[in-house]
Amino acid sequence: MKKILVILSILFIFTGCGKTETKNGVVNNNIVGDVTIGDYKISNVSLVYKNGVSTLKVTVNNNSNETKTIKAFNITFKTKDDIEIIKLDTALSNVSIDANSSLDVSTTTDIDLSDAESVVYTLE
Repeated sequence: MKKILVILSILFIFTGCGKTETKNGVVNNNIVGDVTIGDYKISNVSLVYKNGVSTLKVTVNNNSNETKTIKAFNITFKTKDDIEIIKLDTALSNVSIDANSSLDVSTTTDIDLSDAESVVYTLE
């Protein structure tokens, strides 16, 4: 007997413009800004490339009145031509966020993402 698993994925593409070099590294301003995906809000977005490492930090807010479980949270970075640079699978797997609460997420890669033009967040 086969079991069918249906996963609803919500995709959102957010774009912006610019990058800034600071003493703390190269800050990519292309992908900063709040994004709403269903009951979730992605906020406090920052992407910094320093010492050969790109670090993305976001806050995932559960804006609903009930506890939600994130089965997967993936982040795909793309070029200005919409070509995928890298897809990062975060360590979030079956993580619960209480109603009207938030969770800080950080992920890193050794790929320079300072020129990324867009990001796609996938929450399942």
